[in-house]
Amino acid sequence: MFNSILNYGIRILIIILGILFVFDVFGLSRGDVVMIRSLGVIMILFGIYRILSYRTAVSRYKNINQEEDEDDDEK
Repeated sequence: MFNSILNYGIRILIIILGILFVFDVFGLSRGDVVMIRSLGVIMILFGIYRILSYRTAVSRYKNINQEEDEDDDEK
């Protein structure tokens, strides 16, 4: 349970950090604004990808365990 909360928490933090970069909350406008916003969008997409990949991995793991349990019950 703790691992699941930690995984989702870190991935959500990556998305939030990306949003902060997109809206330039850190005041990094001295540099290239387009580059900073692009980095923010990439971080948002990466965070979303990581959440989706984690969910599919967990569901795949649960399905494999359920199939093994059913096979053990049949024997």
